[in-house]
Amino acid sequence: MRRTAIVVLLLFSMKEFYLKIYGCKVNQYYAEVVRSSLLQSGFVERKNPCSRNILFACSVTETAEKQSELWVRKLKDRGEVMVGGCLGDRADEGKAILDELGINPQPYPTERIRARPTVMVQTGCQRFCSYCKVNLMRGCPRDRSFKEILDEVLFLENQGFEEVVLTGISLGCYKPGVFPLLKILVDNTNSVRFRLGSLSPRDVICNEQELNIFKHPRMCKHLHLSLQSGSEQVLAQMNRKYSPGEVEHSLKYLRSVQEICLGLDVICGFPTETCKNFQETVSFLEKISPSYLHVFPYSPRKGTLAALLEDKVGNQLRLNRARQIRLMAAKFRHDYSRWNLGKTLNVVVETSGKSGLTGTSENYMKVKIVNYPGEVKIRQTVKVEINGMDNKNLIGIAPAI
Repeated sequence: MRRTAIVVLLLFSMKEFYLKIYGCKVNQYYAEVVRSSLLQSGFVERKNPCSRNILFACSVTETAEKQSELWVRKLKDRGEVMVGGCLGDRADEGKAILDELGINPQPYPTERIRARPTVMVQTGCQRFCSYCKVNLMRGCPRDRSFKEILDEVLFLENQGFEEVVLTGISLGCYKPGVFPLLKILVDNTNSVRFRLGSLSPRDVICNEQELNIFKHPRMCKHLHLSLQSGSEQVLAQMNRKYSPGEVEHSLKYLRSVQEICLGLDVICGFPTETCKNFQETVSFLEKISPSYLHVFPYSPRKGTLAALLEDKVGNQLRLNRARQIRLMAAKFRHDYSRWNLGKTLNVVVETSGKSGLTGTSENYMKVKIVNYPGEVKIRQTVKVEINGMDNKNLIGIAPAI
Protein backbone atom coordinates (compact mmCIF):
# COMPACT_ATOMS: atom_id res chain seq x y z
CA MET A 1 0.00 0.00 0.00
CA ARG A 2 2.79 2.38 0.93
CA ARG A 3 4.69 1.57 -2.30
CA THR A 4 1.55 2.31 -4.35
CA ALA A 5 1.18 5.69 -2.60
CA ILE A 6 4.83 6.55 -3.36
CA VAL A 7 4.39 5.65 -7.05
CA VAL A 8 1.23 7.78 -7.26
CA LEU A 9 3.04 10.68 -5.57
CA LEU A 10 5.97 10.43 -8.00
CA LEU A 11 3.69 10.32 -11.03
CA PHE A 12 1.76 13.31 -9.71
CA SER A 13 4.95 15.32 -9.14
CA MET A 14 6.01 14.65 -12.75
CA LYS A 15 2.95 16.65 -13.87
CA GLU A 16 3.60 19.71 -11.70
CA PHE A 17 5.26 23.03 -12.52
CA TYR A 18 6.10 26.39 -10.98
CA LEU A 19 6.22 29.47 -13.25
CA LYS A 20 8.29 32.61 -12.60
CA ILE A 21 8.00 35.49 -15.08
CA TYR A 22 10.63 38.21 -15.19
CA GLY A 23 10.82 41.02 -17.73
CA CYS A 24 8.67 42.49 -20.47
CA LYS A 25 5.10 41.97 -21.70
CA VAL A 26 6.44 39.70 -24.46
CA ASN A 27 7.77 37.36 -21.77
CA GLN A 28 4.43 37.56 -19.99
CA TYR A 29 2.58 36.55 -23.16
CA TYR A 30 4.79 33.57 -24.07
CA ALA A 31 4.83 32.44 -20.44
CA GLU A 32 1.03 32.39 -20.56
CA VAL A 33 1.16 30.29 -23.75
CA VAL A 34 3.37 27.77 -21.92
CA ARG A 35 1.24 27.87 -18.77
CA SER A 36 -2.03 27.49 -20.66
CA SER A 37 -0.66 24.63 -22.79
CA LEU A 38 0.55 22.80 -19.67
CA LEU A 39 -2.74 23.24 -17.83
CA GLN A 40 -4.69 21.98 -20.83
CA SER A 41 -2.39 18.91 -20.91
CA GLY A 42 -3.17 17.98 -17.32
CA PHE A 43 -0.26 19.63 -15.50
CA VAL A 44 -0.82 21.19 -12.09
CA GLU A 45 0.54 24.66 -11.32
CA ARG A 46 2.27 25.18 -7.96
CA LYS A 47 2.43 28.48 -6.08
CA ASN A 48 5.99 27.77 -4.90
CA PRO A 49 9.10 26.22 -6.52
CA CYS A 50 8.77 22.46 -7.03
CA SER A 51 10.28 19.58 -8.98
CA ARG A 52 9.85 21.38 -12.34
CA ASN A 53 10.45 25.14 -12.47
CA ILE A 54 9.97 27.35 -15.52
CA LEU A 55 11.64 30.77 -15.60
CA PHE A 56 11.03 33.41 -18.25
CA ALA A 57 14.20 35.48 -17.93
CA CYS A 58 15.32 38.94 -19.07
CA SER A 59 18.76 40.25 -20.04
CA VAL A 60 17.89 43.63 -21.59
CA THR A 61 20.09 45.26 -18.92
CA GLU A 62 22.99 43.96 -16.86
CA THR A 63 20.88 44.25 -13.69
CA ALA A 64 18.01 42.25 -15.23
CA GLU A 65 20.43 39.55 -16.41
CA LYS A 66 21.98 39.22 -12.94
CA GLN A 67 18.52 38.95 -11.37
CA SER A 68 17.58 36.24 -13.89
CA GLU A 69 20.78 34.29 -13.16
CA LEU A 70 20.06 34.59 -9.44
CA TRP A 71 16.60 33.10 -9.99
CA VAL A 72 18.12 30.22 -11.97
CA ARG A 73 20.39 29.40 -9.02
CA LYS A 74 17.52 29.65 -6.52
CA LEU A 75 15.26 27.39 -8.55
CA LYS A 76 17.99 24.80 -9.14
CA ASP A 77 18.03 24.20 -5.40
CA ARG A 78 14.42 23.02 -5.64
CA GLY A 79 14.38 20.97 -8.83
CA GLU A 80 14.67 21.07 -12.62
CA VAL A 81 14.88 24.53 -14.25
CA MET A 82 13.66 25.28 -17.77
CA VAL A 83 14.45 28.77 -19.08
CA GLY A 84 12.50 30.83 -21.60
CA GLY A 85 12.71 34.50 -22.53
CA CYS A 86 16.14 36.15 -22.92
CA LEU A 87 19.23 35.03 -21.07
CA GLY A 88 22.86 35.33 -22.13
CA ASP A 89 23.05 35.22 -25.92
CA ARG A 90 19.86 33.26 -26.51
CA ALA A 91 16.13 33.81 -26.52
CA ASP A 92 13.39 31.21 -26.41
CA GLU A 93 9.68 31.94 -26.66
CA GLY A 94 8.68 28.78 -24.83
CA LYS A 95 8.60 26.39 -27.78
CA ALA A 96 11.74 24.55 -26.64
CA ILE A 97 10.22 24.06 -23.18
CA LEU A 98 7.02 22.57 -24.60
CA ASP A 99 8.97 20.48 -27.14
CA GLU A 100 11.03 18.97 -24.33
CA LEU A 101 7.81 18.04 -22.51
CA GLY A 102 6.23 16.66 -25.69
CA ILE A 103 3.39 19.20 -25.71
CA ASN A 104 2.06 21.17 -28.67
CA PRO A 105 1.71 24.90 -27.92
CA GLN A 106 -1.72 26.47 -28.11
CA PRO A 107 -2.12 29.09 -30.88
CA TYR A 108 -2.82 31.56 -28.07
CA PRO A 109 -3.25 31.21 -24.30
CA THR A 110 -6.77 30.28 -23.26
CA GLU A 111 -5.94 30.44 -19.54
CA ARG A 112 -5.06 34.00 -18.50
CA ILE A 113 -3.33 35.34 -15.40
CA ARG A 114 -4.10 39.05 -15.73
CA ALA A 115 -7.34 41.01 -15.82
CA ARG A 116 -5.91 43.08 -18.70
CA PRO A 117 -4.37 40.41 -20.96
CA THR A 118 -1.71 41.05 -23.58
CA VAL A 119 -2.06 39.96 -27.20
CA MET A 120 1.13 39.38 -29.17
CA VAL A 121 1.23 41.18 -32.53
CA GLN A 122 4.79 40.45 -33.61
CA THR A 123 8.19 39.46 -32.30
CA GLY A 124 11.73 40.27 -33.39
CA CYS A 125 13.35 43.57 -34.36
CA GLN A 126 15.40 44.94 -37.27
CA ARG A 127 16.20 48.44 -36.00
CA PHE A 128 19.68 47.79 -34.59
CA CYS A 129 19.83 50.48 -31.92
CA SER A 130 23.50 50.71 -30.94
CA TYR A 131 22.92 49.99 -27.23
CA CYS A 132 20.42 47.13 -27.53
CA LYS A 133 20.97 43.38 -27.85
CA VAL A 134 17.31 42.39 -28.18
CA ASN A 135 17.53 42.18 -31.99
CA LEU A 136 20.54 39.86 -31.60
CA MET A 137 18.55 37.48 -29.38
CA ARG A 138 15.02 37.74 -30.78
CA GLY A 139 16.00 37.75 -34.46
CA CYS A 140 14.21 39.25 -37.46
CA PRO A 141 10.58 40.42 -37.16
CA ARG A 142 7.85 37.76 -37.45
CA ASP A 143 4.26 38.95 -37.75
CA ARG A 144 0.94 37.41 -36.85
CA SER A 145 -1.85 37.87 -39.37
CA PHE A 146 -4.82 40.20 -38.82
CA LYS A 147 -7.03 37.10 -38.58
CA GLU A 148 -4.90 35.39 -35.91
CA ILE A 149 -4.91 38.52 -33.77
CA LEU A 150 -8.62 39.20 -34.26
CA ASP A 151 -9.51 35.58 -33.41
CA GLU A 152 -7.63 35.88 -30.11
CA VAL A 153 -9.20 39.25 -29.28
CA LEU A 154 -12.70 37.92 -30.00
CA PHE A 155 -12.00 34.91 -27.76
CA LEU A 156 -10.97 37.26 -24.94
CA GLU A 157 -14.01 39.49 -25.47
CA ASN A 158 -16.29 36.44 -25.30
CA GLN A 159 -14.54 35.40 -22.07
CA GLY A 160 -15.53 38.72 -20.49
CA PHE A 161 -12.25 40.64 -20.69
CA GLU A 162 -12.81 44.37 -21.18
CA GLU A 163 -9.26 45.52 -22.05
CA VAL A 164 -6.59 44.07 -24.32
CA VAL A 165 -2.99 45.29 -24.48
CA LEU A 166 -1.33 44.88 -27.88
CA THR A 167 2.34 44.09 -27.50
CA GLY A 168 5.45 43.03 -29.41
CA ILE A 169 9.22 43.28 -29.32
CA SER A 170 8.99 46.20 -31.77
CA LEU A 171 5.37 47.04 -32.58
CA GLY A 172 6.42 49.49 -35.28
CA CYS A 173 8.11 46.63 -37.20
CA TYR A 174 4.69 45.04 -37.74
CA LYS A 175 4.61 45.16 -41.55
CA PRO A 176 0.83 45.20 -42.06
CA GLY A 177 0.84 48.28 -39.79
CA VAL A 178 -0.20 48.60 -36.15
CA PHE A 179 -2.64 51.44 -36.85
CA PRO A 180 -4.48 49.57 -39.67
CA LEU A 181 -4.62 46.63 -37.24
CA LEU A 182 -6.27 48.83 -34.60
CA LYS A 183 -8.87 49.97 -37.13
CA ILE A 184 -9.75 46.34 -37.93
CA LEU A 185 -9.97 45.44 -34.24
CA VAL A 186 -12.25 48.31 -33.21
CA ASP A 187 -14.46 47.73 -36.27
CA ASN A 188 -14.91 44.01 -35.55
CA THR A 189 -15.40 43.98 -31.77
CA ASN A 190 -18.18 45.27 -29.54
CA SER A 191 -17.03 46.16 -26.05
CA VAL A 192 -13.34 45.49 -25.40
CA ARG A 193 -11.03 48.51 -25.22
CA PHE A 194 -7.51 48.57 -26.67
CA ARG A 195 -4.20 49.77 -25.30
CA LEU A 196 -0.96 49.95 -27.27
CA GLY A 197 2.29 48.70 -25.79
CA SER A 198 5.47 50.72 -26.19
CA LEU A 199 6.17 52.35 -29.56
CA SER A 200 9.25 54.00 -30.97
CA PRO A 201 8.81 57.73 -31.66
CA ARG A 202 9.46 56.90 -35.34
CA ASP A 203 6.22 54.91 -35.40
CA VAL A 204 4.30 58.03 -34.41
CA ILE A 205 6.25 60.42 -36.65
CA CYS A 206 5.78 58.22 -39.73
CA ASN A 207 2.04 57.65 -39.08
CA GLU A 208 0.92 61.04 -37.78
CA GLN A 209 -2.45 61.16 -39.55
CA GLU A 210 -3.29 57.66 -38.29
CA LEU A 211 -3.14 58.96 -34.72
CA ASN A 212 -6.80 59.93 -35.19
CA ILE A 213 -7.58 56.37 -34.07
CA PHE A 214 -7.13 57.69 -30.51
CA LYS A 215 -10.44 59.52 -30.92
CA HIS A 216 -12.24 56.17 -30.85
CA PRO A 217 -14.10 55.67 -27.54
CA ARG A 218 -12.59 52.20 -27.12
CA MET A 219 -8.98 53.35 -27.57
CA CYS A 220 -7.22 53.90 -24.25
CA LYS A 221 -6.00 57.47 -23.83
CA HIS A 222 -2.43 56.37 -23.26
CA LEU A 223 0.76 56.26 -25.32
CA HIS A 224 4.20 55.07 -24.22
CA LEU A 225 7.21 56.01 -26.36
CA SER A 226 10.78 54.75 -26.08
CA LEU A 227 12.28 58.25 -26.40
CA GLN A 228 15.67 57.38 -24.79
CA SER A 229 17.18 60.88 -25.15
CA GLY A 230 16.26 64.49 -25.86
CA SER A 231 19.62 65.18 -27.48
CA GLU A 232 19.83 64.97 -31.27
CA GLN A 233 23.52 64.05 -31.10
CA VAL A 234 22.96 61.19 -28.65
CA LEU A 235 19.97 59.90 -30.61
CA ALA A 236 22.13 59.73 -33.74
CA GLN A 237 24.81 57.77 -31.86
CA MET A 238 22.10 55.45 -30.56
CA ASN A 239 20.96 54.91 -34.20
CA ARG A 240 17.43 55.98 -33.28
CA LYS A 241 16.73 57.82 -36.59
CA TYR A 242 14.49 60.63 -35.35
CA SER A 243 15.06 64.07 -33.85
CA PRO A 244 13.61 65.71 -30.73
CA GLY A 245 11.95 68.29 -32.99
CA GLU A 246 10.10 65.58 -34.93
CA VAL A 247 8.90 63.98 -31.70
CA GLU A 248 7.69 67.32 -30.36
CA HIS A 249 5.76 68.06 -33.57
CA SER A 250 3.99 64.69 -33.59
CA LEU A 251 3.10 64.88 -29.90
CA LYS A 252 1.66 68.35 -30.42
CA TYR A 253 -0.56 66.92 -33.16
CA LEU A 254 -1.59 63.92 -31.03
CA ARG A 255 -2.50 66.14 -28.09
CA SER A 256 -4.68 68.19 -30.42
CA VAL A 257 -6.52 64.96 -31.31
CA GLN A 258 -6.92 63.56 -27.80
CA GLU A 259 -5.82 64.35 -24.24
CA ILE A 260 -3.59 61.39 -23.39
CA CYS A 261 -1.36 60.02 -20.69
CA LEU A 262 2.14 60.16 -22.18
CA GLY A 263 4.90 57.90 -20.89
CA LEU A 264 8.53 58.00 -22.03
CA ASP A 265 11.61 55.80 -21.61
CA VAL A 266 14.86 57.67 -20.91
CA ILE A 267 18.40 56.24 -20.87
CA CYS A 268 20.85 58.28 -18.78
CA GLY A 269 24.62 58.28 -19.26
CA PHE A 270 25.07 56.89 -22.78
CA PRO A 271 28.90 56.56 -23.16
CA THR A 272 29.25 59.74 -25.26
CA GLU A 273 26.61 61.83 -23.45
CA THR A 274 28.16 65.20 -22.54
CA CYS A 275 26.86 67.60 -19.88
CA LYS A 276 25.36 69.64 -22.73
CA ASN A 277 23.65 66.56 -24.19
CA PHE A 278 22.18 65.68 -20.80
CA GLN A 279 20.91 69.21 -20.30
CA GLU A 280 19.25 69.01 -23.73
CA THR A 281 17.33 65.95 -22.47
CA VAL A 282 16.33 67.79 -19.29
CA SER A 283 15.10 70.79 -21.32
CA PHE A 284 13.22 68.58 -23.77
CA LEU A 285 11.40 66.76 -20.97
CA GLU A 286 10.46 70.06 -19.33
CA LYS A 287 9.07 71.27 -22.66
CA ILE A 288 7.12 68.05 -23.40
CA SER A 289 5.89 67.57 -19.80
CA PRO A 290 5.11 63.83 -19.97
CA SER A 291 2.78 62.11 -17.51
CA TYR A 292 5.42 59.64 -16.29
CA LEU A 293 8.91 58.39 -17.10
CA HIS A 294 10.74 55.05 -17.01
CA VAL A 295 14.37 55.92 -16.28
CA PHE A 296 17.35 53.62 -16.89
CA PRO A 297 21.07 54.20 -16.37
CA TYR A 298 22.89 53.09 -19.53
CA SER A 299 23.92 49.43 -19.30
CA PRO A 300 26.64 48.14 -21.69
CA ARG A 301 25.58 44.92 -23.43
CA LYS A 302 28.09 42.59 -25.01
CA GLY A 303 27.83 42.41 -28.80
CA THR A 304 26.41 45.91 -29.26
CA LEU A 305 28.16 48.81 -31.00
CA ALA A 306 27.73 51.08 -27.98
CA ALA A 307 29.69 48.64 -25.80
CA LEU A 308 32.74 49.39 -28.00
CA LEU A 309 32.57 53.16 -27.36
CA GLU A 310 34.87 54.87 -24.90
CA ASP A 311 32.87 55.57 -21.73
CA LYS A 312 33.24 59.32 -21.16
CA VAL A 313 30.56 59.42 -18.45
CA GLY A 314 31.52 56.99 -15.71
CA ASN A 315 29.17 55.02 -13.49
CA GLN A 316 28.80 57.56 -10.67
CA LEU A 317 27.85 60.44 -12.98
CA ARG A 318 25.54 58.07 -14.85
CA LEU A 319 23.70 57.23 -11.62
CA ASN A 320 23.56 60.91 -10.62
CA ARG A 321 21.94 61.80 -13.95
CA ALA A 322 19.41 58.99 -13.56
CA ARG A 323 18.62 60.25 -10.05
CA GLN A 324 18.02 63.77 -11.39
CA ILE A 325 15.66 62.53 -14.10
CA ARG A 326 13.79 60.37 -11.56
CA LEU A 327 13.18 63.48 -9.46
CA MET A 328 11.67 65.09 -12.54
CA ALA A 329 9.63 61.93 -13.14
CA ALA A 330 8.16 62.12 -9.63
CA LYS A 331 7.01 65.68 -10.26
CA PHE A 332 5.52 64.81 -13.65
CA ARG A 333 3.63 61.89 -12.09
CA HIS A 334 2.38 64.01 -9.18
CA ASP A 335 1.22 66.81 -11.49
CA TYR A 336 -0.62 64.39 -13.76
CA SER A 337 -2.27 62.69 -10.79
CA ARG A 338 -3.50 66.08 -9.54
CA TRP A 339 -4.83 66.84 -13.02
CA ASN A 340 -7.10 63.80 -12.71
CA LEU A 341 -8.73 64.96 -9.44
CA GLY A 342 -12.43 65.61 -9.95
CA LYS A 343 -12.58 63.57 -13.15
CA THR A 344 -14.56 60.38 -13.80
CA LEU A 345 -12.42 57.55 -15.15
CA ASN A 346 -13.27 54.14 -16.60
CA VAL A 347 -11.37 51.61 -14.49
CA VAL A 348 -10.83 47.91 -15.22
CA VAL A 349 -10.86 46.16 -11.83
CA GLU A 350 -7.77 43.99 -11.30
CA THR A 351 -7.68 43.13 -7.58
CA SER A 352 -10.10 42.94 -4.69
CA GLY A 353 -9.22 43.09 -0.99
CA LYS A 354 -10.26 44.32 2.44
CA SER A 355 -9.20 47.88 1.63
CA GLY A 356 -11.26 47.95 -1.56
CA LEU A 357 -10.72 47.40 -5.27
CA THR A 358 -7.80 48.44 -7.44
CA GLY A 359 -7.60 48.75 -11.19
CA THR A 360 -6.26 50.67 -14.17
CA SER A 361 -8.00 53.55 -15.92
CA GLU A 362 -8.14 54.21 -19.65
CA ASN A 363 -5.36 56.79 -19.16
CA TYR A 364 -3.11 54.30 -17.35
CA MET A 365 -3.62 55.51 -13.80
CA LYS A 366 -3.69 53.03 -10.95
CA VAL A 367 -6.94 53.65 -9.06
CA LYS A 368 -8.04 52.51 -5.61
CA ILE A 369 -11.85 52.27 -5.36
CA VAL A 370 -12.79 52.69 -1.70
CA ASN A 371 -16.57 52.93 -1.96
CA TYR A 372 -18.80 51.03 -4.36
CA PRO A 373 -22.30 49.54 -4.28
CA GLY A 374 -23.04 45.88 -4.89
CA GLU A 375 -20.77 43.17 -6.25
CA VAL A 376 -17.95 44.09 -8.62
CA LYS A 377 -16.11 41.40 -10.60
CA ILE A 378 -12.45 41.27 -11.56
CA ARG A 379 -12.12 42.35 -15.25
CA GLN A 380 -15.23 44.54 -14.97
CA THR A 381 -15.06 48.20 -16.03
CA VAL A 382 -16.54 50.69 -13.57
CA LYS A 383 -16.90 54.47 -13.66
CA VAL A 384 -14.95 55.97 -10.77
CA GLU A 385 -15.17 59.55 -9.48
CA ILE A 386 -11.64 60.55 -8.47
CA ASN A 387 -11.57 62.49 -5.21
CA GLY A 388 -8.09 61.84 -3.80
CA MET A 389 -4.59 60.50 -4.31
CA ASP A 390 -1.69 58.94 -2.40
CA ASN A 391 1.90 58.15 -3.39
CA LYS A 392 0.91 55.25 -5.64
CA ASN A 393 -2.75 55.56 -6.62
CA LEU A 394 -5.62 57.79 -7.42
CA ILE A 395 -8.51 57.25 -4.99
CA GLY A 396 -12.18 57.35 -5.88
CA ILE A 397 -15.69 56.07 -5.47
CA ALA A 398 -17.97 54.18 -7.85
CA PRO A 399 -21.45 55.61 -7.20
CA ALA A 400 -23.13 53.11 -9.54
CA ILE A 401 -22.24 49.77 -11.10
